[in-house]
Amino acid sequence: MRPESKVVILALCLAVCGCSAQKALSGNPGPYVGVVRKGATRSDVERELGNPVSSRINADGTSTRIYEYEITNKPSKARAVMHGFFDYGTLGAWEFIGSEIEAVRKQTCIVTYDANDCVKTATVKAKE
Repeated sequence: MRPESKVVILALCLAVCGCSAQKALSGNPGPYVGVVRKGATRSDVERELGNPVSSRINADGTSTRIYEYEITNKPSKARAVMHGFFDYGTLGAWEFIGSEIEAVRKQTCIVTYDANDCVKTATVKAKE
C-alpha cells in the first residue's frame, strides 16, 4: 500500500471519531413521563410527550392516542472517555459499535382518555 493511501485512510478514520463520545457527553433529558397518570389532562400529557403519532375515537366515547418519545439518556463523561479511548485505539472503527450504544432509543405510550379528555389508562412499552 502506498504511503499516500495510508494517510487518506487514517484521515478518514479520524474524521468519524467522536460522534459516540459527543452523544455520551450531551445526553438527552427526555420528557417527564410522570405526568401520564390517571386523571391527568390530555393537554398536560401532550405538553410533555408531544403530539400523538396516531389517535382514534372509540365507540364508548373514549379516545386512544399513541405517543412516541425518546428515552432519557443522562450525560456521562465516563462513557465519553471510553468511546474516545476505543475510537483512538481502533482508528475510528469503534464508531460502528459506539454509535449503536448511544443511539436514540424510543418508547411508546398508549393512552386512553375518557370523554372529558382525562387519562383513563396508560401503557408504556419499548419501541422495537
